[in-house]
Amino acid sequence: MTNNIDILACGYPSLDRIIYINDSPQFHKTTIIKNGDYSRVYMGGCNVNIATILSVLGKTALPLMRVGDDFETSGFKNFLEERNVNLDGIEKIKNVNTSGSLLIEDPQGNHITLFYKGAMDSDYKVKIDEMLIKKASYLVITVGEFNYNKRAAELAIKNNIPIIFGMKCDFDAFDHDLLKKIIHNSSIIFMNGSEKIEIEKICELSKIENLFKDSKKLKCAVITHGNKPAEIIYLENDEIKKSSVDIIKTNNVLDTTGAGDAYMAGFIFGFLNGEKYEKCAQIGSTISSFIIEKKGCLENIPDKKRLEKRLTEYYGG
Repeated sequence: MTNNIDILACGYPSLDRIIYINDSPQFHKTTIIKNGDYSRVYMGGCNVNIATILSVLGKTALPLMRVGDDFETSGFKNFLEERNVNLDGIEKIKNVNTSGSLLIEDPQGNHITLFYKGAMDSDYKVKIDEMLIKKASYLVITVGEFNYNKRAAELAIKNNIPIIFGMKCDFDAFDHDLLKKIIHNSSIIFMNGSEKIEIEKICELSKIENLFKDSKKLKCAVITHGNKPAEIIYLENDEIKKSSVDIIKTNNVLDTTGAGDAYMAGFIFGFLNGEKYEKCAQIGSTISSFIIEKKGCLENIPDKKRLEKRLTEYYGG
């Protein structure tokens, strides 16, 4: 077992199949699949995406999750090992498959996601090694099975391990009580514009900045807005400050699946390296710009050299 862990990332793994269709699907009507590689499996899941990108960039990042009998036969295990992902946080469940998704997109860019929970179903008992939690510098919590996320959060809070939270409006993964608990114990929170509104409602805030008054642990809140500049709200010398950081725009967008996870991973990479929050956001945008240029969440992870080159080209030295 590894001794020093930069990041533990908790959430659903996902064996993704990406399907492009010619029209919006309807019951009692055949819809034509446009891409011949519709059956190809792409490795993913929010926690897997974050842990894998960080591992490729040299950090010790472990996905915390359950997988099924197909972990080896699907190529998932080999995929992670080839990218230096430590597997100590993975539990294998017998007689069930790993969770997976069908990601369906129509010509207008509208998405339907069909998800199979598999080994991450709530039917299975939660077993998380507390020693892994204790060895981690941070616990990243993303969309996952409710009881699994709850237990991971409880162990992190018990052992004073800072939480980095990827806010998703998935109330199967987080009910309001769990959301409040995680939010008030997080060091960094990532959200988009609509998720910001939900947090303000759930936590009864007149504005998101008031989170810093309610929580003694929160250091930074990141609000993304698609291809528009991201808002970075952070504490500096006990003063709340704000920055706006441009997003890299690329003409080679092929698939935006996993862009948000890539942004989180890049931001966390900068944060672990002691960079200022604005620089962390720039790194997040840069890694995300690579990911969206190929199909699949993890098919175009840059190495440090490519990352630094594009980062410098867009944002300067």
